Amino acid sequence: MSVSHDFAVSSDELLAAFTSRDLFLQWYPPRGWSVQPDTVTFEPQRGGRVQLAMKHESELNVFAPVYLRFESISLEGLELVESIAGPMGEPTDHLMGIRIGFVPGTVITSSGVGEGITVKVEVGPLPEQVHDDVAATWKGSLTKLEEVLSS
Repeated sequence: MSVSHDFAVSSDELLAAFTSRDLFLQWYPPRGWSVQPDTVTFEPQRGGRVQLAMKHESELNVFAPVYLRFESISLEGLELVESIAGPMGEPTDHLMGIRIGFVPGTVITSSGVGEGITVKVEVGPLPEQVHDDVAATWKGSLTKLEEVLSS
């Protein structure tokens, strides 16, 4: 599954959005979810972890734990591994890769056409039946990221 989004910003600004705890927490949770601040571990370095719990804003007893590990971090992008949560919210041995590439060039954004970065997110392996939901979630988060970076 892959999605892309154009940003009229530099690679440095995008990298900061993925490696700054405060910025990351502003855009990462999908709309309708919030991060529980007391659950956050954020270690933006090779082998470092991002662990957090998101709470659904309208379904009060619905939580989604996130277990990520940074594999690589550079101005060209990031690679992460996610451990899928089990039925009790614990990390499992079921792993999913996330590759986030930063491609400089001409971009088309709401402010026009110009120089910027296309962010390409690739996630897998995933069952085919969840591709649309995962793509929609990433598209929503990348739209939030654009809003955060333009404010």
